[in-house]
Amino acid sequence: MRHLWTGAVIWACVWLGGMGGTPLAFGQQTFITSLQRPNGVTTNAAGEVFVHHDVALQNFVTRFQPDGTSMGSFPIGTFTDLNFSGRLATDPGTGPGTVRILDLVQAGVLFRIDPAIGVPAPLIDLRAAPLDVSRAYDIGTRQVQNFAGVIVPGQITYGDVAVLRRGPQLDIYLTGVSGRTAFVLRIREASGTLSVPRVLVASALTPTGTVIQPRGVAVNNVGTVLTTLPALATPGGVLDSLVMFSADIEPVVTGPPPTVTVGVSEFISRGMATDSAGNFYMTTGLNAANQCGGSVSPALGIFILQPPASLCLPIGGVPSGVLALDVAVSPTGSRTYLTLTSGAVVYFQ
Repeated sequence: MRHLWTGAVIWACVWLGGMGGTPLAFGQQTFITSLQRPNGVTTNAAGEVFVHHDVALQNFVTRFQPDGTSMGSFPIGTFTDLNFSGRLATDPGTGPGTVRILDLVQAGVLFRIDPAIGVPAPLIDLRAAPLDVSRAYDIGTRQVQNFAGVIVPGQITYGDVAVLRRGPQLDIYLTGVSGRTAFVLRIREASGTLSVPRVLVASALTPTGTVIQPRGVAVNNVGTVLTTLPALATPGGVLDSLVMFSADIEPVVTGPPPTVTVGVSEFISRGMATDSAGNFYMTTGLNAANQCGGSVSPALGIFILQPPASLCLPIGGVPSGVLALDVAVSPTGSRTYLTLTSGAVVYFQ
């Protein structure tokens, strides 16, 4: 097993695909088999599962009971809206009846859904909102830079979303890519007021090959944010590395740079999640051979903040070429859900 972090974070991967074998004893199960283009997935305290997916030209978020029974769908946008595939996160709220589902679509609209009534309401339209790109930590140069003219509103494809609730304050972390520049931004909501969306970390390093995609992002319950960004220059090109920073990071142009930990990964993240113990989970869609000693793809990474935990397990029954897109962990930690490009949602426990 190869360690991918210089500190306490250890890599373990669960392979998805290529093996053609039977599920392992730890309990791989198929949750849903026939959704059109499932993408984002999240859960709530009741164990219900929410999945963003397509039906013909219309995007929906469908709510499922833990046994896979559909509880209804919420339309996201209209059939004329382009790039409305999206990622999900659960805001636990501040008390009974305040839980909300956040849905970030690729075009840049962030919806807030009250699951009790199923009506998505736009929280912010990032296509028209101003972005603060003037003070972002550049993973490539290890300096705070102004990304004006590089990260351009209206020229961004958005990816993952993660939330951190601390009493009345809600921090929302989003990933995107503008041109060939991948980044993470934060929106802070307090007393019903949204801050100006601010890019916190970014990398203008050109990724290897043609992999120009938004990365995954997650924030755990102690306020640690994890993503991957292009950071490691090699003779063969630039590779992604794990990037960890505080939820309260405030890069400034003058003075010492913020504390940002850059690990060794070689993975380009697709989706990320955390559990109640603070562990991080990551889907990559890339080959896990170097890290796990195998030759199959895609992979689900599990970053354990408290060693020793190091494990690679193949998951059977997924056709070769199928990619894992997003990941979510149930509140009890008993299930880890994955959306797949085959149209299935699977979980293991």
